[in-house]
Amino acid sequence: MIRILTTILCLGTLLWGCAIDDGRPWGKLSLSLTAQAPYTDARWDENLQALRTTDDARVRLDDITLTLTHISLFGKAGSQSNTFDPNNPPPPYTNCHSGHCHRTDNDALVSYEDIQAEMDAGNTQSAPVIVEASLDIPLLLDINKFSVPTLAEDFLISQIHHQAVSSASLTFETIAIKGSVKTKNADEWLDFEILVPNLSQTLSLNLKFDRGSTFHQKAHIVLSLNYAFLDNRQWHDLDQDETLAAAIAHAFFLELKP
Repeated sequence: MIRILTTILCLGTLLWGCAIDDGRPWGKLSLSLTAQAPYTDARWDENLQALRTTDDARVRLDDITLTLTHISLFGKAGSQSNTFDPNNPPPPYTNCHSGHCHRTDNDALVSYEDIQAEMDAGNTQSAPVIVEASLDIPLLLDINKFSVPTLAEDFLISQIHHQAVSSASLTFETIAIKGSVKTKNADEWLDFEILVPNLSQTLSLNLKFDRGSTFHQKAHIVLSLNYAFLDNRQWHDLDQDETLAAAIAHAFFLELKP
């Protein structure tokens, strides 16, 4: 059995501003985002109402909040090498280590896999930015309530050129995780709060807007959380846990759903 809490967000409607003969736009793209925190029975301790870790700790998560602050759509890039090399990362990335790189424009931690996906999709600095939007939307994943709250936010972006949309990039200014943990053989629960700044996630869209394409196209993005980031943590001194930020960056991933 899988328990899922879902927050549904309407990210908005984007109108292509390169008009056909009578002045109408080329098309419209509606994006929606679902943020979910699923887990299986193997992760759940029914007696303690907590998540299990591989090192036999028990974790209660009070809430997980991501603040979505930016979304960008990218067109196709020019020719370039499509193999990611952490010793020679493409701009705007630098300081690659421990499975992730730092973005120079916003200090976000981005995994090697996401950078390779950006390169495959043509989303590096050589890829043209079709449209960008600045947002301030909190996504609350509260796994303990087992309800399905919804959150909607609409925005309109116009005057962008018709072309293929190769990828989308979502930037979360902060990830805040609050809860408590009971380590193996401990008698008391220990409260904790984790704050990770600037997480960026990218996925391929591969949508096309031209005279022969469907005018109104939709894309549904699912943001999922893998609880492996809870395993083998230094719970009594999280500030000194050097792998925690990278583990959380790897824990969230995007998928395109029908």
